[in-house]
Amino acid sequence: MSDKELYTSEEWQKLKPEIEILDPDGWDRQNFEFSWHQERITEAEYDRRIMMSTVGMAPVMIPATEDFYMTVGDLKKLIKKMPDDAKVYYQRIEDVYFEKHEWSKSSVFKADPEYGDDPPIYDEYTRVYGSNRYKDDTNLYLTAHY
Repeated sequence: MSDKELYTSEEWQKLKPEIEILDPDGWDRQNFEFSWHQERITEAEYDRRIMMSTVGMAPVMIPATEDFYMTVGDLKKLIKKMPDDAKVYYQRIEDVYFEKHEWSKSSVFKADPEYGDDPPIYDEYTRVYGSNRYKDDTNLYLTAHY
């Protein structure tokens, strides 16, 4: 599939049945019928909307693409309805899982300012792909893989 292919979300769901949308927060709730059944979007936009929604996934490993990141805008939309006292958790993933499933880490290394630069000590940051939310709590869980 290419970034130029446009389908409705209903059609994308049939093409990507491994993802079950439990709560479609990524779609326009004021005009959901149009947003889901009529609006034609790219696969990247469908994936972005999935990321903003509560989803369930079949146990199928799909490698994340190099160019897919959660943006600040995505994060703002995601946390808009969340309480201020919600805790933020990051899913720690050991390198062996990235290697085993061929996930891209898309890491950025930054010198740790606390330790100076003689020799520099680097912190490794891995891009956030998306989030998980669970019906039994109000916390935010960020993940680094698809």
